[in-house]
Amino acid sequence: MANQLTAGTYTDGPNKTGSMAAAIEWHLNQLLTTPLPADDTPEARDRRRFFAAIARGVVEHLKDNPDALKVIFTQVDGGTLGNYRAHVEVQASDV
Repeated sequence: MANQLTAGTYTDGPNKTGSMAAAIEWHLNQLLTTPLPADDTPEARDRRRFFAAIARGVVEHLKDNPDALKVIFTQVDGGTLGNYRAHVEVQASDV
């Protein structure tokens, strides 16, 4: 599991893992009846720029609003094993 968010760039194709932009493109492909072309065309680069812009906006917004996500620990083992359980509460007014 990564310890930081990675928004990505327009060079992140649908098979690149680890960036939010690549995940957005991958999930869009899963929802379409005809997959998006994976070729490195100007249209594909524009589409990936769009996904990267969305991802960068999401990451920047999360970074600028750290109190919007509240981690609630529901189980702590008290030892060094790291057996913790938690959930995240999203502080939002328009969701």
